[in-house]
Amino acid sequence: MRNTAPVALVTGLIDETVTTLWSSDRLWILRVTVFLSTFLIWWPAARLPAASESNEAQIVAHFRAGQQATQLGQFERAVEEYKKVLNLDPNLLEARVNLGLAYHSLGQYSLAVSELSRALRRRPELLGPHIILGVDYLKLGFPEKAIHPLQRALRIESSNREARRALAACYLAQDNYLKATNQYRELFSLSPEMAEAWFALGHDYLDISARLTTQMARNHPDSAWGVRLAGDLLTERGEWNDAALDYRKALAAEPRQPGLRASLGRAYLGAEKFKEAEAEFRSELELDPKDEQTLLGMAEMELARGKAVLALEKVAQVWEISPEFLALQQEFPSVELAPDLARKLITDLQITSESPAKYFLLSPGEGECRALPGAPACGLHSCPPIAKKPGIRGATLARKKPTRPARL
Repeated sequence: MRNTAPVALVTGLIDETVTTLWSSDRLWILRVTVFLSTFLIWWPAARLPAASESNEAQIVAHFRAGQQATQLGQFERAVEEYKKVLNLDPNLLEARVNLGLAYHSLGQYSLAVSELSRALRRRPELLGPHIILGVDYLKLGFPEKAIHPLQRALRIESSNREARRALAACYLAQDNYLKATNQYRELFSLSPEMAEAWFALGHDYLDISARLTTQMARNHPDSAWGVRLAGDLLTERGEWNDAALDYRKALAAEPRQPGLRASLGRAYLGAEKFKEAEAEFRSELELDPKDEQTLLGMAEMELARGKAVLALEKVAQVWEISPEFLALQQEFPSVELAPDLARKLITDLQITSESPAKYFLLSPGEGECRALPGAPACGLHSCPPIAKKPGIRGATLARKKPTRPARL
């Protein structure tokens, strides 16, 4: 009878693999770190009884040669050695798992899937083979088949980040953004380093955003919404002139789309084209006189022009429409204010009557608002005047990003 003692696993070599997902006409890449040698199964220490001492000696010799070849990265030789083992003993599960891992390392994913699937039918509790099997299905372009082994791996070890990231890729390949996002959030909670966790989550969301943009552009190439989304992504990167070009294209296709002219106005504002920005903001307000984003954009424009009182009037209008909206504007203003200009604005604002709008503009935006629990400090409603040295919100933070050469 074969020895059934627990199989020893070793850690060491790291194989950086790239999982390739094919969805429609778009190639998607997911980097998955797979600890192959963690999953490498070693020969049991105890001597295995066999019908023939000679046969047993050959099995042991070929198995150990396969292990050594794997550790040295000689995967073709490892394949040959494990195949020799299985010719002598087709039921040796340890050899079949290691053969599957060797095929994986050679990029022969179909063969890896075949061997690992056979092994897991006999030992479904093995973690590593489930992860590699799921990854290989992804590489072959079958995310629907990858889901089951990856879910099984997470039932075995719910904190396994490689399995969870690969599972997120499955859902993303199927355009199931809700489930993909849930997996990304789980990954965030599993990270021991919060800075790294936020960085990874941000990139994961950027991947989803880029995929949606590409999908929209492909499925609706003439849609104003698709062109506008491309403009929004450029705006996020501070590429104001390129963003303005996309917004103008969208306007040509659908001139009355809500919020579109405000987006163009913000792009002009970022490019310091105040006259053009004002024209677009005013056009947007003709469509919706109470649009908070547009009014706040005009307030930023007036600050950039050095007109504190006009900016105050726009902020006051936003306050009358929605104090809650105003309280959540942590990044106001989004334009960079030079120190001399900021000092002038502060002086002009200090001589105005006390009001929530004045407190909002002079507040540094730190702490919590007592009028709206959970919102950042803003001086709104019942909040008293700030005790700190007054300053324009965010004036000390230069948020303007470098731009590429204009396409205008």
